Amino acid sequence: MKIIIYSLFLILASCISAEVNTEKQRNIEKLEEEFKSFHQSCLNGEILIVSIIKLTIIPNDYNGRCVSVTGFIRIEHESDRIYSSLISYQRFSYLESISIDIPWEKRELYKELNGVETTFVGVVRVENLGKNSVYHEARLDNALYHPYY
Repeated sequence: MKIIIYSLFLILASCISAEVNTEKQRNIEKLEEEFKSFHQSCLNGEILIVSIIKLTIIPNDYNGRCVSVTGFIRIEHESDRIYSSLISYQRFSYLESISIDIPWEKRELYKELNGVETTFVGVVRVENLGKNSVYHEARLDNALYHPYY
């Protein structure tokens, strides 16, 4: 009797696992399609690969440009950031990160990427530009997860 119950449990668990994997695969395929669409519309497909450190040091050089950045993402309630390294992620190092604007409908899907090294593509917007401010912060707008890296 125990063997039959255990066998049924294993069958049920494998079915649930298959459903979860199928759902994740559908989500990945959807992200890939969205990225292809974004890639074609973003400055005729010209995407610059830029480090987060460069974006923090010289953000004005990339204002309005489509870029790809790799780092450790932190998706939180009020603000999302991508950090240059795991250490800066763990320390919440504001100076080694940039703000990232993730569309609301993607937030739940991307939350599983928290703390994982990922690549995002988006358009750089520099805040405080022309406001007599010494500090200008780069922000990655309309950021999409880049599934090809």
